[in-house]
Amino acid sequence: DLYRHAMNVSMYAQLLAKWRELPADEVELAGIAGLLHDVGLLICHQSGEKNITLHGEYENRCGFNHMVYSHDLIKDMDVDIRLKQAVLTHHERMDLSGFPNQLSYKSLNYISRIVAIADAYDTLTMKEDDIPAMQPLEALNYMFDNCYIKFDTDMLLCFIEHIVQNFIQ
Repeated sequence: DLYRHAMNVSMYAQLLAKWRELPADEVELAGIAGLLHDVGLLICHQSGEKNITLHGEYENRCGFNHMVYSHDLIKDMDVDIRLKQAVLTHHERMDLSGFPNQLSYKSLNYISRIVAIADAYDTLTMKEDDIPAMQPLEALNYMFDNCYIKFDTDMLLCFIEHIVQNFIQ
């Protein structure tokens, strides 16, 4: 569900920001971005759109545009521009395979890169409708094997290393 996903992404984003040794205000910013990253999906649901899932959020027009809707909801707020950018660009990928704009590496601020990793990990490990959840280590292995060119490599390796250490301990 959207609430649980938002809370999880917020937590993972804060952890990754902390592990990257960002200042406390930027750890908080990453957490807020994680919390708000999919708020635009509420517009999809309010408009009567059916079958919106977090695993398939890009499979229909409304879901594909949820980042724009999320951004529209916060664009006029007096908040850090990196928060607005992270909400808008959390599905962009380092190899230009993301959406909605296939932005380049230089266009993605590090808060957005953090939220992208947190969002992907939580989506992979969540059960939704008929889609089974990956086990946490299976998801990390998948991200390592298939996503190192999609995500900021240093951030992804930091995330994997620290999450694995938490499982071990």
